[in-house]
Amino acid sequence: MPSLTIAIPTYSRAQKLMRTLENLDREIGAQQLKDPITVIVSDNCSEDNTKQFVESFHPSNYELRYFRQSENMGFDRNLKFVYDQADSEYVWFMGDDDLLTPGAILKVLTALATTTPDLLLFSFRQPPDSKVRTFEVVEPYEVITSSPAIVELVVKYPKITIYVLRKLCFSESQEEELRSFIGTGFIFLDIAFSVLDAAVSPKLCVIAEQLAACDPDYLKDVFDPGAILGSEKAMSHPFVLKHLPELPERQRSMAYRGYLQFLFAYKTGALHPHNPAAYETAIKKIDFRVSELIVQPKTLLQFILLKTNCARFYLLLRPVVAKIRQLLSFSYGANK
Repeated sequence: MPSLTIAIPTYSRAQKLMRTLENLDREIGAQQLKDPITVIVSDNCSEDNTKQFVESFHPSNYELRYFRQSENMGFDRNLKFVYDQADSEYVWFMGDDDLLTPGAILKVLTALATTTPDLLLFSFRQPPDSKVRTFEVVEPYEVITSSPAIVELVVKYPKITIYVLRKLCFSESQEEELRSFIGTGFIFLDIAFSVLDAAVSPKLCVIAEQLAACDPDYLKDVFDPGAILGSEKAMSHPFVLKHLPELPERQRSMAYRGYLQFLFAYKTGALHPHNPAAYETAIKKIDFRVSELIVQPKTLLQFILLKTNCARFYLLLRPVVAKIRQLLSFSYGANK
């Protein structure tokens, strides 16, 4: 089996981080893996008791390396730091609040050993108990070598925990390239693109099975809504421009629509963020993008309801609209 590092950036979520570390210890122990696995935690100068929790935790089935940053350097720099610290063949990024499903580690290691990819992705369960697969492939794992197809799959679901990358020591020019994407909130995508770009024949392995799941209360602890817009710049990596040059403009539209949907979910009560003031400020600052709104009636409606502070009325109107549609459908069927 290839050597593997599980890399976890964290910030002020001690209880959730400990649950993730304990989950990893149980899973590695249950699968009786002969090859050692290293877990690296990079604490981004947490303001809670993360340091005390991690230093008092002694896993039975893996080596734990803990780093505490002297100041908060942002998510992207912290993620790049933890990737750089790994000295294994592969690095598996993991969110500090995500949990693996039984057998996940062995399945990932088996796929890595069998297909030797530059990047591996797998399906993720979100929301909890969801049966919807992130990736639909027929085989237990599928290898993709077409670079345009690889790009499409890499950007399909930008969830940090599903990314398992080959570990590289980047050249100075590659490092400079990656520095230009710091601050997007999606540096893990660009690290993946740099790994693929360095390969003579890029290879992606996709596992259809859901191998990890989100925190059961993830809807109560969501990130800065503006992070969604950062994906626009992340998609301008040279590997993307070389193989799928139309993607950045397409992503710009998708990010804008996703941004509106995220804010709309907050205003209708589907999300319960710990920082509602940031969401209210974001709503006030939404710009009017004609090209995106005029071709998407639903997005236009969301924009209007957000700007007029009437989003909650949608919840009252939705059952009425559904009833009207039902009546129209019944009437149409009876007259056929």
